[in-house]
Amino acid sequence: MEDDSARPATGYPLSNGRHSPPPPPPPAQHAPFGTAYPYGAPPSGTAYPYQAPVFGSAYPQYQAAPTPNQPYYYNRRTLLNRRLFLIFLFSAAIAFSVLFFLWLFLRPHLPEFRVTSLTVSNFNISSQTMSGFWNAKFQVYNPNKKTKISYDAVESEIFYHSETLSRTRISPFFQDPKSMTVLNASYSADTYVDAWVLDGINGDRKHGSVLFDVKLLAKVAYKSRGLWFRRHLLRVFCENMAVGLPANSNSGNFSGGGRACRIH
Repeated sequence: MEDDSARPATGYPLSNGRHSPPPPPPPAQHAPFGTAYPYGAPPSGTAYPYQAPVFGSAYPQYQAAPTPNQPYYYNRRTLLNRRLFLIFLFSAAIAFSVLFFLWLFLRPHLPEFRVTSLTVSNFNISSQTMSGFWNAKFQVYNPNKKTKISYDAVESEIFYHSETLSRTRISPFFQDPKSMTVLNASYSADTYVDAWVLDGINGDRKHGSVLFDVKLLAKVAYKSRGLWFRRHLLRVFCENMAVGLPANSNSGNFSGGGRACRIH
């Protein structure tokens, strides 16, 4: 094997027993005018003028520039819906106010009913059959100053306690403000009745009088300044009308004078 020390040394000459540094690179040569790259390649070992990309990313990472503040724009449909909703609320408030003032100033008062007379004639009871004729007279008063009242489908019934004895109809009528109307109602009966009704009437006749009840029903409507409003069913109750009807007589009259009726 040859001795490595015997081989001639190659490389840079020694300087004071040490290797000399490598010579500086030659100066960059400027490319002539018209070439593709106006500058020469950078010397070997020179770093890039920008930051190296982050490991694992394909492209360099750049920080996004801050965006300026954007103005707030309303959505057109949302704005339209809000305006329509406000218009609806405003219209509803106006309509409610108008109806409230109409109700407050034009609110009608119920009519007043009063029985002035009640007579019975040809009254007879045999076995479980009852017959007779009744005649009632009413005064109806309209207390309103500017409201007219119309009465339609007027019916009347006469009772003994809860038992209906007879039913009749009364002609429709109309009342001006602050006016009085007199109604006449005639009833007739020739019908079968329960035993408790006969026993009760016979017992009352021994005391000299029989208590009858009268009810009226009517569909009423109110008119003020050309406007009809508040149509409803009116119920009138005239109760405990004492008719003098002793056992030895078949006729009698209401002995209590005029009496106000309840209205619903």
